[in-house]
Amino acid sequence: MNRRIISLTVGIISLAAGSIPTLAGDWNNGAGSLKDRGNAAVPVPAPVSTFDGPSGWYMRLDAGIGRESGRGAKESGVRYGAGDGTDSFSSTGAGFGSSGSWFSESSDANFIYGGGVGYRWNSNWRSDVTIEHRTVTEYKMRGTYQYNNNVINPVVPAVPLYVPPTPQTRIDGVSNDNTEMKSGVLMANTYYDWKNRSAFTPYIGGGLGLAYVSMHRTHTTSDTSCDTTQVPIPCATTAAHRSFSGTGVDNRLLWAGSLTTGFSYAMTSVTSLDVNYRMLYIPSSNVDMSLAGSNSRFSYNDIFEHQIRAGLRWDIN
Repeated sequence: MNRRIISLTVGIISLAAGSIPTLAGDWNNGAGSLKDRGNAAVPVPAPVSTFDGPSGWYMRLDAGIGRESGRGAKESGVRYGAGDGTDSFSSTGAGFGSSGSWFSESSDANFIYGGGVGYRWNSNWRSDVTIEHRTVTEYKMRGTYQYNNNVINPVVPAVPLYVPPTPQTRIDGVSNDNTEMKSGVLMANTYYDWKNRSAFTPYIGGGLGLAYVSMHRTHTTSDTSCDTTQVPIPCATTAAHRSFSGTGVDNRLLWAGSLTTGFSYAMTSVTSLDVNYRMLYIPSSNVDMSLAGSNSRFSYNDIFEHQIRAGLRWDIN
C-alpha cells in the first residue's frame, strides 16, 4: 500500500514538472518564459455589459388603466316623506333619507396618462416628479320609494274620541343623483433599482403629492300621488305630488400617495421600457348643495386605485 502511494505521488510530481516549460512558454500569451514573469503584464478579462447607465437627468411618458377597490358613495341631508303630519310619511312628520343601495357599484375602468422628469443619483437610486390625468369617474344614484301618506280622517266622530289618521294616499317617487369627478395627480417619487447583468431591472418605489379633484353634481327628485280608496281600481289615476332639483360644483386640492413595483428594460443605451403596478390613494371628499330646503351632501369613499402602467424613459444627459 505504501509503495502505491509513493509511486502515485512521484507520478504527480513528474507530471507537474513536465508541464512547467509549457506554462513558462505560454505566460503572457507567449511573450516570455518563467524568468520573465516579473516584467509580464497580467491579462485583464474582457468587460461585460451591465446596462448600468450613468447618473443624470431623464424624461418619461406613461399611460395605464386603473380600477378602484371598495368604491362607494353616499348622500345625506335630503328627507323624503317629511311634512306636517297631514302630508307626510308618518303622523309625526318624520321622513327617511337616501338608501346606500341606491348607489350603483360601477366597475368602470379609469385611464391614466401623463409624464415627468427625473434624476438618477447613482446605479440604484433615482427620483422623478410626474403629473398625470385620470379620466372622468361617475357616481350614480337612482332610487325609488313608496309610502302611504297620512291624511286626517274626514269623518267627525260622534263622541270626542281620537281617530288615528287613515292612509288614503300613496306616494310613488324617483330620485336621481349623478356626480362626475375629474381628477389629476402631481407626485414626487423615489425608486430603488436592483441593478444586474441583464437588460431587465426590477424596482420598487413610493410617492407623495397632490390630487386635484373637481366634482359636478346634479340631482332631481319627483313623485306622484294616488287615491288608495279609489273604486273600482285603487290608484287607477295619479297626480303630480312634488318635485325638486339642484346642481352643485366643488373643487378640492387633496394630498395623495402611491406605492409602485415594476421593472424596466433597456432597449438602447438611452431608452428604457417601464412596466409597473401602482396603488394610488386619494382621500375622500364631498360636494354640498341646497335641496328641498335642506343641505344635501354627497361624499365618496377613500380611493384605492390599482393601476397597471407602461411607459418610456429617455436619458437626456
